[in-house]
Amino acid sequence: MDKTVLPLDFYSATNEYNTFEKYISAPYLRKSFFLDKIPQKATVYICGLGFYRLFVNGREVTKGLLSPYISNPDDIIYYDEYEIFSHLAEGENVIGVILGNGFINAIGGRVWDFDKAPFRSSPKIAFSLVCDGNGVIPSGEGFKCHPSPILFDDLRCGERYDAREEIKSWNEPGFDDSNWRNVIPAEKPKGEPKLCDADPIVKSREIAPVSVTAGGFTEPRKVEGGFGILETPYDEVITAGYIYDFGENSAGIVRLEINGDAGQKVILQFGETLKNGNLDLSSMYFLPKGYNQRCVFICSGNEDVYEPSFCYFGFRYVLVSGITGEQAKSLRLTYIVCHSDIKRTGDFSCSDEIANRLYEACIRSDLANFYYFPTDCPHREKNGWTGDAAMSAVQIMYNFEAGKSLSVWMDNIRKAQRQSGEIPGIIPTSGWGFKWGNGPAWDSVLVSVPAAVYDFTGNDKILNDNADAIWKYIEYLETKANDEGLFEFGLGDWCPVGGTIKAPLVVTDSIIVYEFLNTAAFIFSSIGQDERVSYAFSLASRLRKAIRRYLIDGYRVVGECQACQAMALYYGIFDRDTREYRKAFEALLDMIDEKGGHMDCGTLGSRVLFRLLAENGNADLAFKMITRTDEPSFGNWIYKGATSMWEGFGDNMSKNHHFYGDIAAFFQEYIAGLYYVFDRVRISPCFVKELDFAQASCRDISVRWERQGENKIILTVNGPEYVNGDIVLREGSFEDGFIEKPLEPGTYNVILE
Repeated sequence: MDKTVLPLDFYSATNEYNTFEKYISAPYLRKSFFLDKIPQKATVYICGLGFYRLFVNGREVTKGLLSPYISNPDDIIYYDEYEIFSHLAEGENVIGVILGNGFINAIGGRVWDFDKAPFRSSPKIAFSLVCDGNGVIPSGEGFKCHPSPILFDDLRCGERYDAREEIKSWNEPGFDDSNWRNVIPAEKPKGEPKLCDADPIVKSREIAPVSVTAGGFTEPRKVEGGFGILETPYDEVITAGYIYDFGENSAGIVRLEINGDAGQKVILQFGETLKNGNLDLSSMYFLPKGYNQRCVFICSGNEDVYEPSFCYFGFRYVLVSGITGEQAKSLRLTYIVCHSDIKRTGDFSCSDEIANRLYEACIRSDLANFYYFPTDCPHREKNGWTGDAAMSAVQIMYNFEAGKSLSVWMDNIRKAQRQSGEIPGIIPTSGWGFKWGNGPAWDSVLVSVPAAVYDFTGNDKILNDNADAIWKYIEYLETKANDEGLFEFGLGDWCPVGGTIKAPLVVTDSIIVYEFLNTAAFIFSSIGQDERVSYAFSLASRLRKAIRRYLIDGYRVVGECQACQAMALYYGIFDRDTREYRKAFEALLDMIDEKGGHMDCGTLGSRVLFRLLAENGNADLAFKMITRTDEPSFGNWIYKGATSMWEGFGDNMSKNHHFYGDIAAFFQEYIAGLYYVFDRVRISPCFVKELDFAQASCRDISVRWERQGENKIILTVNGPEYVNGDIVLREGSFEDGFIEKPLEPGTYNVILE
């Protein structure tokens, strides 16, 4: 974007900002202007903080939901650019904007101190229109404003909308705005102006309810975040209503179509689960009573159609109250599934239905939690937790063209990094997440996301962009080592089976730092920073010696648990192809056997456990651990009715999370056998005995294997002729007796012994 035309002055409708105690409506803004002729080029530059909707002559042109981006505007001010000449006419034209609170006034994020953000303000706009090189509207000055029907909006809490306050034709030519007020100057945030390159948030599909039943409501058991006692209006207290079940737990908004009485309040309460026929919000205790994933719609008395503008929800169920039984039969409620417009690039299926449904749950959770960047849950926090993305980067890149959006988020991570090198646990943040919520496992996002994007795309820009931030963090790590040269700070093996972390933090931290340094060395090597490569390797070598000296007892890792043992084996603390490694792996198998063949770890351990088993000839065990339907297992989630991945194994945890979703990549990479790196593809399937076939694709490569009788596998590879790679059998041999071949599209017969 040409900086000479950037709109740098901001304007607001008011200096007051919305609170729970006093609603400030989202403002309508309009600007009328005249053209003697239609220009050949007409470009709008707009930044609406927190969110905006843009109209030209009554037609909405906004790129997507929650535009322009979710960011700290004191770090980066995101603008959008629109070419609008096709919407213009000779004579009067009108620009219309609605502004929402978004991140700039995120009162529902009090738990994370967003209410104390130094950039907090009422919504504001920076705007310019350039026609054929001339500034027709050089700034937001001159816009007129008026309260909209959106009485209250918050990214996490929802909206309150009064259809009686709608103003017809407010954004069209010929409208009389003489009684509207002028906008006022607003303080400009401190961030760097930047055109938003992230994939927009789109409405991807619509779902009709699968059932409508009478039901009730269970309030959260507690409310955190210091909200105090907020009185819910008497006509918004929910006791009962009608539960609309949409059959899947995803994320987005709804469209309500209703013919109600003027002033009738219709309450839409969103939730993930039911308990005894009631909508159950017992796990959603971050928001004040009456503001927990809720929309309140006040009818106009005519046919009304309503979609929320500046929020979204994670839900399967909607409890609609304030309506009659007859209205429940006639109103239409449609689930509009939304997420960033990251294109699908991968797939998997096999002959096991539980595995297929788990893969689908992973995909659903990846999308439901991708709103510009990976978030931790769509119904509750909506935060960009660094550790969640660090654990999910590979599965996301296997299945989606997400490199552009992840690169934009890395821009924000670098901006949030302190001069000392540390980064917070959530990004964007207003300052929360440095004292708690970070640590090596979470901070590893600095290397894991760039490495994953590079591996799947070959674009080294993300490596160059983040190399200095990685180096700065390595310097920070050197200040955090203890007297033994080990590390012990931050979060560990999160959300484990049983709820208690079994892996000592010093073990998981130290091993994660070791892997961080090795990945950093790979990144530095890929962009020719040889001195940094040598230094990172030297630190890694020193750390490995310390881990082996202080944290290894014979063949077992301190902590005596699956996570510690698997991480040490997977990340190379034990030397491969040695007696020591074999004994250490046998110890891991014993630990699994002691738990009856179940997993007994958290996110860090599970991220490597199944991969490690498959690498060592135990893919059947790994597959069974994942898909078995008794507790604890992922298959048990499906058995219990899950349609998305859960946060963990406790009842009150989120039912839509993505950081356990690496099993999707495991299915693709090991079970189907498609290991994808942009410059070299390896086909190496695990012929799991329980399966008759498995298939996967990633970008332009696909593989399928299928049993033919007891001792024969038909292996089919499709893709372009020029792909560099190989086929390496883990079991059996080709008909000519070889177990390795150069990768070429075709059909291969594999003979099992």
